[in-house]
Amino acid sequence: RYTINEQHSLRLQHDGVVADEPETQGDMAFHGFRRNTTLVGHTYTDGPLTLDTTFAHTEDDEGAEAPPFITDVLNVGAEYGLTAKWTLIAGQEVVVRGDNRLHESTSDLLATTVGARYRPTTEVSIEGTETVRWSGDNATQIGLRTEVDDRHTVYVNERFAQQDGKPGATSVVGGEERWG
Repeated sequence: RYTINEQHSLRLQHDGVVADEPETQGDMAFHGFRRNTTLVGHTYTDGPLTLDTTFAHTEDDEGAEAPPFITDVLNVGAEYGLTAKWTLIAGQEVVVRGDNRLHESTSDLLATTVGARYRPTTEVSIEGTETVRWSGDNATQIGLRTEVDDRHTVYVNERFAQQDGKPGATSVVGGEERWG
């Protein structure tokens, strides 16, 4: 993150994940999954209001069976601090470049998110959001995040989704390290 002044900052981020299928580990061919996401963003803060705009380029490669999925997404979000402990969250996602295997109609390209964050202490936050894709798919996410120190964060999220009429759940446990 590069801070321009008190109100403006820029962000550049890259995340990568590689996983091999358990039954093919040790083979000479990769049969797993690879995802690379690069983000560039701008954040504007004015008192309790934070506006965030992010462009994300993602490449998902599921091995030799199919060509990779490539998506480009623009996210515009807002957070408004009601009190020192409560924050309202809203966002809009627009898929600028999608893949017909993932996005069958125009309504698949748009998603709206609303939620809230509660900070019982300065180091811990609890967040809940609801995301509705305009095609009717939706996801509810509940998460807990703790600041270990000024550079490290640990988090756990549970996401309950309804996609193409099928329910599913995903658990995420992770950490972040900030440089600079």
